[in-house]
Amino acid sequence: MKEFNKRIKSVEAYRTPEFNWKALLKSILTLGFAKPKKMSEAALLYKFVQTNHQTITGFSETMAGEQEKVVSFHLEPALFYQKVTDEGKLSLDGYVYHFDLETIKYKS
Repeated sequence: MKEFNKRIKSVEAYRTPEFNWKALLKSILTLGFAKPKKMSEAALLYKFVQTNHQTITGFSETMAGEQEKVVSFHLEPALFYQKVTDEGKLSLDGYVYHFDLETIKYKS
């Protein structure tokens, strides 16, 4: 259920590497020995938190509950809301973050 006119406080996501034909072709030609680094990293949960009016910070979270700051960027709250609810994904730094819409928390 969409809740209009509300600002997102936090949302959880997972990430995948952006598709790259060159890296795929290199991996195929070397029979998988030249696997891109991004393809072999551990799967983590990512949490995006709106810290200031326009600052959004992304944290990675391990199964033990440890958090590490991964990315920070500036985006209008309305545009962030649109990226999360309508598109369901966000591309940053060679990765695509896919949002889990059931984990959205709104500011009151």
